[in-house]
Amino acid sequence: MLKFKLALLGIFTAAVLLAQNNDMAAIQFLKDGVPHAGIDVLFKVVAQQSELVKTDQLQVFLTTPKGKKQKLPVWGHQGEFRIHPNTKGRLDIQISLAERVETYTFWVKRLPIKLMVGGHGEGTTKPISHLDFKSQKGVYARMDCCDIQGKCRILSYDLIRIIPGYGTESENNLGGYFSEKTQCLVDQGQPGDIYFFRNVFYQCPGSGGKEKGNDFSLELK
Repeated sequence: MLKFKLALLGIFTAAVLLAQNNDMAAIQFLKDGVPHAGIDVLFKVVAQQSELVKTDQLQVFLTTPKGKKQKLPVWGHQGEFRIHPNTKGRLDIQISLAERVETYTFWVKRLPIKLMVGGHGEGTTKPISHLDFKSQKGVYARMDCCDIQGKCRILSYDLIRIIPGYGTESENNLGGYFSEKTQCLVDQGQPGDIYFFRNVFYQCPGSGGKEKGNDFSLELK
């Protein structure tokens, strides 16, 4: 038994997610070490049995933040499997072994994204050219995880122009592209102005609903 456990530990790296109280099996997520919503989640299962774990030994359930529980289809073979959770929430993976059924619980996180306006956005700390800012056409959400090259659809956001010493102006925008009114607000930008993007809602392909992004601001020079 001790030799088996040492061999099992040798298979996985420090990124392996092990259950706290069970040691009959181990689960490893293959992309980024964390299950994300809206994309295929790949994982390996190793158990204390003579054969590789099969699909019919697994049941996977996702409980949404609102408490709705759903059973997820499982694809795969020879100890490597795939699921597709369409929203964040609690993920319970049940493994049927010879002696008992074990349940391993994880948390599905939303797919990390970065909100951008051209080449600037979340993480931009230095002032940007006001001419560069005026040449942009809108806001987009770039997927920032798991070697995925793609974008999520912007649903809506608020844009606030802060004019130091004079007050603020704002517009609500539907979709990612600047509306006519929002474009006018952008075109008025002068060095020293700060544009604050807040209440940005987006939806990623394969996800079950909209998500709220981080607020961010751009200062013009």
